[in-house]
Amino acid sequence: MGAAAIAPATSRHFIILAPQTGDADGRVALFAEVVGMDPYDARLALQTERPRLFRRVETLEEAEVLSARLASARIAHFAIAEADVSAIQVVLIRNLELLGEGLRLGLAEGKLLFIPYSELSLLVRGEIVRERHQERGLGTIRGTNRPLTPGLRLHFYAQNATAVAELDPEQFDWSALGENRTPSTPINSRRLIEEILRRAPAAVIDRGFDWEPVVLSRSQEGTEIGSALAVERSVQEAAVYDNEAQFRFYSRWRYLVAGSQARPHEHRA
Repeated sequence: MGAAAIAPATSRHFIILAPQTGDADGRVALFAEVVGMDPYDARLALQTERPRLFRRVETLEEAEVLSARLASARIAHFAIAEADVSAIQVVLIRNLELLGEGLRLGLAEGKLLFIPYSELSLLVRGEIVRERHQERGLGTIRGTNRPLTPGLRLHFYAQNATAVAELDPEQFDWSALGENRTPSTPINSRRLIEEILRRAPAAVIDRGFDWEPVVLSRSQEGTEIGSALAVERSVQEAAVYDNEAQFRFYSRWRYLVAGSQARPHEHRA
């Protein structure tokens, strides 16, 4: 199990902008006025073909005020509670079977999870960046990073999910692909996604994470790459950083935006 569901102590909310329609110039001017941004920055913020995290506010009251102001300016957006994001658990899977009616996922702790194709709603795929840093020199020339082998993550969401199944290629058995299995992780990932989407036509694939600015945090102990560099860390005071935590955060709010738990707050004339 990973990333246990822990509700935050405050009522933080995230304001997420949706793709906009209508009069672009008029909308930009209203948006800039509502949020106090330079018109140029406001235009850039609104130029998106996918949902984009815009701002975090500390209380429900602040979220309601900002949401009402955006709605009055006809800016399509979502207001998502941080507690709702944190409430979705992340469970690791080691293997899966493509059955006639759905996916049978083998969880890391030995249990099985079945998701009917008819209930599979969203797949979220993301590239994982890894770097090694000497922590005492972090942010200095002495602590210059060394890029490491990148990774992939794939999340499976059923309708009304309270947990998300996470595929880490480094710890996954690709036997489900049969003769289509290759030594290449990206090819295996693509072929698995294509086969799942063929069987679950209502499901969609999201790759918006690859457009997010990279935010690194220290890698969790016990991962394959972390274990391999344990000696190096102890001798050279080095540590592995990646954006796995960022991917899990993005994936969960993206699911809430896509699902029935969130609806866009948009004023329509």
